[in-house]
Amino acid sequence: MGVMLAMTNMASLLAQDADTLFVHVGGGCFDAFPRSLVVSEETDAKGTLTLTLADSSEMIYKKEEFDSVSYTGPALPRLASFKFNNKFNDEMPWDVEALFRADDAMNQRILLDVPTITKYLTPSFKTDTEGAVVYVGDEVQESKESRHRFTEDIVYATSLPGCRLARMTEDNVCVMGHYGKDYTVSVDFMTERTTDVPRIEIDVDGGRDITSRSTYRHAKFYLYGNGVYEDMEDSVWIKGRGNSSWSWPKKPYRLKFDEKVSPFGLKKGKSWVLLSNYQTNSMMSNAIGMKAARLAGTKGANHIIPVDLYLNGQYRGSYNFTEKVGIGNNSIDIDEENGGVLLELDQYYDETYKFYSDIYYLPTNVKDPNLSEEPFKADAAERLKAIKNDFNSFCISVNKKTGYEYKMDVDAFARFMMVNDLILNFELGHPKSTYLYNEHIGDITSKWVFGPVWDLDWGYGYENYGRYYQGGSTTSLFSKDSNFGNGTRFFRNLLYNSDLTKKNYYRVWYYFMQESYQELIDYIQDYFDYANPSFLNNAELWRDGYYYEYYLEDIRSWLEERTTWIMNHIEVYDLSEPEPQPYDDVQEVYSNPEECIIVGGEVLSIFAPVPQHIDIRNAAGILILSLDVEAGTTTVQLEPGIYLINNKKILVR
Repeated sequence: MGVMLAMTNMASLLAQDADTLFVHVGGGCFDAFPRSLVVSEETDAKGTLTLTLADSSEMIYKKEEFDSVSYTGPALPRLASFKFNNKFNDEMPWDVEALFRADDAMNQRILLDVPTITKYLTPSFKTDTEGAVVYVGDEVQESKESRHRFTEDIVYATSLPGCRLARMTEDNVCVMGHYGKDYTVSVDFMTERTTDVPRIEIDVDGGRDITSRSTYRHAKFYLYGNGVYEDMEDSVWIKGRGNSSWSWPKKPYRLKFDEKVSPFGLKKGKSWVLLSNYQTNSMMSNAIGMKAARLAGTKGANHIIPVDLYLNGQYRGSYNFTEKVGIGNNSIDIDEENGGVLLELDQYYDETYKFYSDIYYLPTNVKDPNLSEEPFKADAAERLKAIKNDFNSFCISVNKKTGYEYKMDVDAFARFMMVNDLILNFELGHPKSTYLYNEHIGDITSKWVFGPVWDLDWGYGYENYGRYYQGGSTTSLFSKDSNFGNGTRFFRNLLYNSDLTKKNYYRVWYYFMQESYQELIDYIQDYFDYANPSFLNNAELWRDGYYYEYYLEDIRSWLEERTTWIMNHIEVYDLSEPEPQPYDDVQEVYSNPEECIIVGGEVLSIFAPVPQHIDIRNAAGILILSLDVEAGTTTVQLEPGIYLINNKKILVR
C-alpha cells in the first residue's frame, strides 16, 4: 500500500472533482490519485484493483481492502492562519502574523519576521476544514503546543486523517503523501540583523550618581531597541541593589516606574532590575539559568535581556534587564492585601520584619508586602505572627515527615529544585536569595509555593572553584554539611522525606531532558550570538567580555556532564502509573475557617489554624482519645486502623 511521506518541492498537482480518482478504503479514509498520474486502472475477476502510475509503479488493492472508487471527493484542507503568539513564545515582545506567498498549487511559502533571541518557536494555526490535521513530517502538530527550532525552513502539511494523495516528486517518483497542501515556513530572526543589543540611557536629575541602596533618585529613562524591541521613554526612580554585588565597582540597580510599563514587551510592572554580572565570565550565567527556569515551568521565572547601560551619559557596561522578584503582576501575581506573602530565606537577614524558624533555624525575611507601610502598618505585628506560625507549622511537618506535602505545591517545588540542581546553585544551602510564597496566610488550604528561582551567578561550580564551568559537575547539591548553612538539611528533607516529592522530581527531570534540554543547549549559542557585541563593549571598560566564544563548549560540556550525572543517580519511578496524589487516605475537614485538616498515614497529623478540641473515636464509634491542640501541627501516635474524627474516616497505617 506504500508509505506515507511528507514531501517538499512537489510538482504542480491539485486534486479536483473529475480530475482525481478516489479509492475509498473504509472508515471515511481514501487514497486520491490525480488522473494525470494514473496510466491505467484494472479490476480482475477476484475484484483486485490495480493502478499503474506514471512512474510505472503499481498500487494494488485487494477486494477486501477497499470499498469503492469514485471521481469526487473533498477539497484539499488548507491553513487558514499561522502565527507566533507571544502568549506561547514568552521571549517575543509581540505577536507575529504570517505572510502567505504562493509558490505553486501544492506548496505555499509562509514568511515571518520574528523578534526573539531563541530560535525555538511554538506556532498557533487553524485549518479551513473541520477535522483536518497538520503535520511536520509524519508527526501530528498541535497548535500552541508543538515546538520547533526554525533555523531552517520547516514544511507544515495539512491533511484529512487517514487520507492520502499521490504526488510526483522532482525525481519523477510517485509517492503517497498527505491529502492536503504543503506550507514552507521561513523565519527571519530580527536579532540576526542587528549589530548591537538594546541601549538603555538613564539620566539622573542633576547628574547625580547612584550611591545608595535605600534612597531612590529621580531620572529620565530611554530605551533604544535597535530594530528588535520597541523604543521607550519615561521617567523612573533608580537606586542601588544587591548585597555582595553592591560592593563591586560595576554596580547593580533597581528601577521603579510610577506606572506599570512593559519594556521589551514583558508583562507590565512597576519594578525592574539591572543585573551587573561583574564576576569574570558571569555574563551568561543568569541568562542560561533563567532560560532553564522558563523551560522547566518554575513559578515567576524571570526573563533576561542583554543591554548596554549608560548612566548620566557614561557607559557603565553590559547588563541584564529583568523583572524584580516580588509581589507584582510581572513576578508573583498574588494579592498581598488578602494575606499573600513572599518570603526570602537569606543569611543577610536584612529586612525590617523577619524571624528565624523554630525548626532548621532558617533566616526568614518578609520580602513582600512591606509591613512598615500602609495598609499593613497598623497590624504588622499580628501579620508577622501569623506568617511565622504558618511557616513554622510547615517546617515542623517537614522535619517530622507528617504530611508536609499537603502544605506545599509539590509540582512547583520539583521544578524549582530541578533548576537549582541543574546549575548546582548552593545558595539554597546557606540559604541566600531563596524565595517561597503563600497566597493566603491563615487559610489552611493555601499552600507554600517555591519560587521564583533567583541569584544564579554563584552556580555552575563557581561556589567551590571560583570559576565557571570548570568543576563540580558531578557534585551533589546537598554535599555541604550543616556547617555550611541550615538550608541544606531543610531542602534535603523536603525532597527526600516523601515518595510523592521524589516521584514528581524525577518526572520533572525526565520530561525536561526529553523535551527541553536541547533547546537550553541551543540557546547558549543563540544568546551569545546576540549578546556578544555587548560583551565586547563591556570588555573595554571592565576587562571581562573577550573570548566568550571559547567558553561556549565549556558551558555545554559542563551541563552535559551535570545532567548525565544527575540522571544516573536520581531515583527512578514508573511514570506510566497514575500520578500519586497527596494522601489518598486523607479526609480534609474544613467546613469553616477554624476547623483543621487531619492527615492519616504512619501517624495522625493535625493541622490546626487555631487552638481547638479534638475527639478521636475508633471505627465502632467509641471515644479513645480526647485532646486540646494548639495552632500549628500536632502529631498523634495511634495503632494502625480506621478512626473517626469530626465524623470523617481517617486511616492510620
